[in-house]
Amino acid sequence: MRVWFDLDNSPHVPLFTPVIEELENSGHQVTVTTRDYAQTLELLRKTNISFKEIGKYGGRNKFAKVFTLLERSYLLKRSIQDDQQKPDVAVSHGSRAQALAAKWLNIPKIVFFDYEGTEMHIFKRVAKTLSCPSSIPEEALVLAGLPLDKVVRYGGFKEELYLSRLKPDSSFLPSIGVPLDKKL
Repeated sequence: MRVWFDLDNSPHVPLFTPVIEELENSGHQVTVTTRDYAQTLELLRKTNISFKEIGKYGGRNKFAKVFTLLERSYLLKRSIQDDQQKPDVAVSHGSRAQALAAKWLNIPKIVFFDYEGTEMHIFKRVAKTLSCPSSIPEEALVLAGLPLDKVVRYGGFKEELYLSRLKPDSSFLPSIGVPLDKKL
């Protein structure tokens, strides 16, 4: 299977790193795209994941955001078209640019989200699957206008995926002047 991930924000790197590694270790072909936003590039460089940097952050101005969204969607579409084989599925945690590019390329789109209040206009229309924690009440999804026939729920929280790999550094607190016996 060919899977395309778009990691467009720094929390997506620790979230999807174990998934990407597992898919690659299982013989699947994985393509990762990203943009220069927050610490996304820095975090990706600390992994063994190959990626393509495409596009940029649009800033706070609404017109610039819309322009940058369309521009990045087009650039993602072109990049994926240039690859040898079209992905079987596109996966993200809320990448609007990937959602549009996947729609234009007729690639099924899976969107993960963990907050029913996020703006979902694009995802409701173009995603094949919307995946969220089962802790979000169904009523909240209905109020948000989400098509329940597209929603696949999972137990737990996304943080459990990457926090399971966390190895606390016992020297960190003393290095910043916090005694180990101090309650935080």
